[in-house]
Amino acid sequence: MDQAAYVDRNGTGSQCHQDRYAGSVAGMRKEVKDCPIPILVLGGSRNGETMDVVRGVMESGAAGVFFARNVFQSEDMGGFLRQARSTLNGEGK
Repeated sequence: MDQAAYVDRNGTGSQCHQDRYAGSVAGMRKEVKDCPIPILVLGGSRNGETMDVVRGVMESGAAGVFFARNVFQSEDMGGFLRQARSTLNGEGK
């Protein structure tokens, strides 16, 4: 059973759900559809595919994405955040 379905069945009283990216837009859309509360997705590992995860999260209809070490361990925090904002706005690839 996935976490989103667990939240739905057990009525935890949460106002949002934190989850990992499902690996594809289709998989993430299913989780978003199955969960009665907004889903915020972890930004993922630092493997160079972070903006692909951001793009997939937003295309899936999730409420948002959040980062920690991807920002704080970046050599250029401002540049990373500008790139993430650009991706969230649907600009470029």
